[in-house]
Amino acid sequence: MNDKRFACGLLALALAVAIASIAFWHLVTKDTFYEKDGHGDLARIASLDIPLPETKTIDFGGTHETLQHYLKTGARETYDVLVVGDSASAGTGGTWWQDDLQARYGIESITALRMLQRSGYIDVQQMARLLLDLGYIDAIHPRYLVLECGERMVTRHFATELRDPPDWTRAQFEEAYLAYRETGGREIVPPTTLLSTTMGAANEAYFKNRIHEMRYDGQPAGDARRYRLQIPAFTNPGWERELLCFSQDEEYLTLPHEPAAVNENLERLAQDLRAHGTELVVLILPDKLDTYRPWLAGDAPPENTFFADMAQLPRNYTWIDTKTILRAAVASGTPDLYWCDDTHWSWRAQRLIVDALAPHLAR
Repeated sequence: MNDKRFACGLLALALAVAIASIAFWHLVTKDTFYEKDGHGDLARIASLDIPLPETKTIDFGGTHETLQHYLKTGARETYDVLVVGDSASAGTGGTWWQDDLQARYGIESITALRMLQRSGYIDVQQMARLLLDLGYIDAIHPRYLVLECGERMVTRHFATELRDPPDWTRAQFEEAYLAYRETGGREIVPPTTLLSTTMGAANEAYFKNRIHEMRYDGQPAGDARRYRLQIPAFTNPGWERELLCFSQDEEYLTLPHEPAAVNENLERLAQDLRAHGTELVVLILPDKLDTYRPWLAGDAPPENTFFADMAQLPRNYTWIDTKTILRAAVASGTPDLYWCDDTHWSWRAQRLIVDALAPHLAR
């Protein structure tokens, strides 16, 4: 009898904990995990509670097509621009620069984001090759392919770890791509595990953050790093001169970046695309730390010359010097080019880049 009472007590306790966890998730941590304005990953990882900025997310008013919708509906339209992208298209507070391109310049685009498989990411270089080899470039017939990638990933994807794409048929590619994009990765992480992991991680992070704040007074946790800026660059109250980044961003600035090898492989891709009537445009998102480096107070990591070196190399593709554009905006006093609590650029930066990009796509 005592054993039954003990078992029932344990079951009741487990049920109570589960109910309390679910309630806490819906009432408190769900908003903090996903962030109401669509950004904030870095602050959560750093265990910091950063007030939201005065700059709010906006709606560009335009539209763009996605490869998953194109494949799912069996569409056969052609587009001016095909964007093969990284998270720079998707992690910016809900805005897509492609929508601004369509709204202000009338340039239609379709976007193919990279995908995750159990074997690892299919990176942007591999995605471009898959779309070319499997005939999607000929079907969509874009005048331009915009290759979008974060600065820290360029050398890896186009030099040191250049990889061939998977040996897939069109049917295999479409099955894998739709499974990933339509389910948000739930074919890799089962839905029940994904939900429990997300909810549990958010609840745990909430309490860890509160404890961390009390013990360390604003110092970031984990792989996050905090720098002081000489100028106000953000509109988050109390964080105007504070820059958060990842330790990997520091490490990247000290590594060899191999511009010649990167350029050689981009040239090869540009030549292959041109044989199908498509011109290559390369759009690299500078790392947040690299962009703001000239304005760091105190000791700073070494200056990275990747963009400057790439600008000096002969090429037969279009290179958008995003770092020069964004640094000029910082120097002019434009705030919130990146989100203070995230590593992604904001719509302010996106608009500047679209203004530089559009003339190349309208020719």
